[in-house]
Amino acid sequence: MSISTDLTDQVKAWIAADPDPITRAELEGLAGGGLAGDTAELESRFSSTLKFGTAGLRGELGAGPNRMNRVVVRQTTAALMDYLSASKAGGAASKPDEAISKTAEATKIVIGYDGRRNSDVFARDTAAVATAKGGQVILLEGVVPTPVLAHAVLRYGCDVGVMITASHNPPQDNGYKVYWNDGAQIIPPHDSQIERIRHQSVLLPKDFGSDADSYRIISASEEIEEYVQATAEAIKSLFKGTSAIEDGDAAIRLVYTPLHGVGKATLLRLFEVLGLPAPMVVSEQGEPDGNFPTVQFPNPEEPGALDLALKLAEEVDADVVLANDPDADRLCVAIRQPELPRYRVLSGDELGCLLAEGILSLLGKGDAKLLVGTTIVSSQLLAKIARAHRVAFSETLTGFKWLARAGSGRSEQFVFGYEEALGFSVLPDLVHDKDGITAAAVFVLLMRQSEGVDRQLARLSHQHGLHKSCQISFRYETGEAQVTMATIMGSLRMLPPEHIGDFAISSAVDFAEGGSVPANVLVYFLSNGARIIIRPSGTEPKLKAYLEVIQPIAGEDDTGLADATSLATAQLDALETAVRALINELSINERS
Repeated sequence: MSISTDLTDQVKAWIAADPDPITRAELEGLAGGGLAGDTAELESRFSSTLKFGTAGLRGELGAGPNRMNRVVVRQTTAALMDYLSASKAGGAASKPDEAISKTAEATKIVIGYDGRRNSDVFARDTAAVATAKGGQVILLEGVVPTPVLAHAVLRYGCDVGVMITASHNPPQDNGYKVYWNDGAQIIPPHDSQIERIRHQSVLLPKDFGSDADSYRIISASEEIEEYVQATAEAIKSLFKGTSAIEDGDAAIRLVYTPLHGVGKATLLRLFEVLGLPAPMVVSEQGEPDGNFPTVQFPNPEEPGALDLALKLAEEVDADVVLANDPDADRLCVAIRQPELPRYRVLSGDELGCLLAEGILSLLGKGDAKLLVGTTIVSSQLLAKIARAHRVAFSETLTGFKWLARAGSGRSEQFVFGYEEALGFSVLPDLVHDKDGITAAAVFVLLMRQSEGVDRQLARLSHQHGLHKSCQISFRYETGEAQVTMATIMGSLRMLPPEHIGDFAISSAVDFAEGGSVPANVLVYFLSNGARIIIRPSGTEPKLKAYLEVIQPIAGEDDTGLADATSLATAQLDALETAVRALINELSINERS
């Protein structure tokens, strides 16, 4: 089948604009002279474009507008700079509740990148195009964790920051994450406006910006040190008056894996400055490697991702296992336990509530001027912890682009936020995003002054009820994912279920209806007190379901907790079976 004239013209125009000889050759090979080309593959790459998801772009590396490549990065940067210039000239909204003053000052941008394939190339393209567009550009030369870039946006007073990363996505992906001048990820309408300008713009000539080398370069090591010193001082201030830093148990044994990512140097340096014991690093995963050779998915939530870390922990009899995702904005923790298996991985909800309880205890009870927050898919336990400490509580839409702004427009000081997907903000004034490095340090310090993680969790359960949660993911082929997930969500809305398994639905909430920012999220409250939330992922081809059951505990002893745990586990298992059956049935119906 021959390639249509229109598609042939698009391919030719793309090749002419592409400064990368590898992706140019890739497209030339797919086109095959226009007669024997791979039409299906070309249509997959040109029938649509990568769209802004969670604060930016993520996608598979390759040629064409529906892949991550130098042309896409350059076009996106040009659109970003054009949008910012127009905003400055016209006083358009800079933040949801604030306008940019009209100014002739150049747009100031800081750029960082991780260790994925082509991240350094994409970062330099971003710097070159932004400079050619008149921006004052700072490029962090050398790999940095995402929290370091987020911190740099505030440190340098930038209008915007760009981080080249695909976070915990599969090895074949890369991404382009945008931070606004408040140091948090962009939100509507900025993302849609940047995307609109990008789609309306002609392709940049492949030599555009080639002579724009006047941007400022700051070494990654220098910026990491600035971040470490600032966060260390803030952590010391948080723990002021306690013995956790000065007199803690230095014998605690830690194992750490950055999962082939960029977190190691920063985490080890922060621990050194704080006087914490240096973790033993999983050697096979210690250095940045965009191929991620030891894991299928470099996400600490995925089965098997922690195998090497847990193996090392067994060998050295470690007390705690710490894991960051590749750009180090997430944290996973496993703790040693007396029974088999020797190590238990804490859920994001368990870790988030432990951090919240510890931080609020440090800050003191009864301060109504403090605020903690989480997202709608996270555990309902944090609201109860906040109430017990007599502080304010906020619940936002999923994602740190919303959670980081939980304190916006409020009189209270936002002091902690978390989302169940292993994202924690323990120093919101310094990093307006999730930060897996400072969260690791704060967790270890809290552990050194506590009676133990299990006892802390037991105490919270006795006080507020046992909250047990889990997440189910349904992964789909990338090319079919959006249609499949849209069909499933549409089916749930058109024919709302009255039961999920043996559990009657007592009420439901559709976040697509009403509210200042509609979201594609369905929430079901069941007659037994359980809650189910279903939504498509904003970064991966997955449909996600979040399950939580709450079980009261009879009595104050361990027997009551054990009984409640057994009941909650049985309820959660039955609920998971029922939800899997429902989604799989809808998936089959969609394909038939």
